[in-house]
Amino acid sequence: MRGEEVVGRMAALVDISEKRIEKTERIHEAISEDVLRLQQNAREMDDLRGVVGDLVDIVAKSRNTDWVGVGKLASILEVDEQTIRRWFREGVIPGYRITENGHIRFDLREVDQAIKARGKVTYG
Repeated sequence: MRGEEVVGRMAALVDISEKRIEKTERIHEAISEDVLRLQQNAREMDDLRGVVGDLVDIVAKSRNTDWVGVGKLASILEVDEQTIRRWFREGVIPGYRITENGHIRFDLREVDQAIKARGKVTYG
């Protein structure tokens, strides 16, 4: 084999090696991006697990809760409905807005605890 042929083959091998290195670097970059996406997805899954856990707690609690509306609570506490709405707005009693129309539902146990905490007489 002549020197020129050896040099030509060596140049071809170098060219092939450089292309493989470039390809390997592109693959490495793609894998790195995939790893970052997977890490982000894992964080989002952890967040979702937390939300699902909270929802499970809420559903379990709602099954053991006596929910009432403004009118029923006003009747139980023997006050006007506007008083109930004002107490809710001012944070005197806890409640939950359940629709965009402003409907409010109250957990009787939470209302009882709030009233007791303020030193007032409660219902039944």
